[in-house]
Amino acid sequence: MRKFDDETVIVELDGEDAALLIGKEGYRYKAISYLLYNWISSKYGLAVRLEIAQFFCKIKKQRSISI
Repeated sequence: MRKFDDETVIVELDGEDAALLIGKEGYRYKAISYLLYNWISSKYGLAVRLEIAQFFCKIKKQRSISI
């Protein structure tokens, strides 16, 4: 976990099997994100950005290549 900006922290989960945390259709990702957001938002007043196995970084790179 690290600071993303003044109002957001980024939680990064990476490792050999980290991609399994995303789940089919992203359901596990959404559930983990929901839990983290509710905990961190209520306790610290911060938003949460969850990155699992660099999933969103890979999507951004693919979109920038295909455009």
